[in-house]
Amino acid sequence: LGNVVDPMAVVEETGADALRWYFYVNDPEQPARFSARLVREAAQGFLLPIWNALSFFTIYANLDRWRPGAATAVPLEQRADLDRWILWELDELVGGPGAGRDSVTGWLEQYAIAPAARKIEAFLDDLTNWYIRRSRDRFWSAKQEEGPDKGKDKEAAYQTLYEVLTTLARLIAPFTPFIAEKLHEHLVRAVVEDSPASVHLEPWPKPLR
Repeated sequence: LGNVVDPMAVVEETGADALRWYFYVNDPEQPARFSARLVREAAQGFLLPIWNALSFFTIYANLDRWRPGAATAVPLEQRADLDRWILWELDELVGGPGAGRDSVTGWLEQYAIAPAARKIEAFLDDLTNWYIRRSRDRFWSAKQEEGPDKGKDKEAAYQTLYEVLTTLARLIAPFTPFIAEKLHEHLVRAVVEDSPASVHLEPWPKPLR
């Protein structure tokens, strides 16, 4: 009768992870319309920010030949306010056993998929529209030529964004396995020797602070 949407046609148009994400952010207990357009719109709040963040990081990391672990880790108290804020937000996003329901780990422990997915989506908005946008000058700037703090702010920005993106790769692996695998491939496998062959072999993230 032509009154159904072929899911495989949607997968061919938008990708499997986009279709997954549409169902994750929509409460399954509530009636909802379904179409390829709605899947694309749902993916725009998730897939596009992730690709933009990955693209931004890899472009400037390659230009500066930045590699994880090549420089001493900048202590948290010596990082910019933006760095400390986004890392605090990341820990709040991850949560942990018994940390409460308002975190991805907490929601997933309750088998509550939609709130967990929406939490990730909100964090991505903070990451791209606040942290990255307001940190661009730090990535663009040339390193200081002299002084004991040579390039420390730029190095802190790289270390912070790298930690956020690699943690996100592990966090979204159960939701969007293909996207998570791409993040792992570009950010970990390409630059870290003896790293796990797949993001799905990585441990589940835990708050670090």
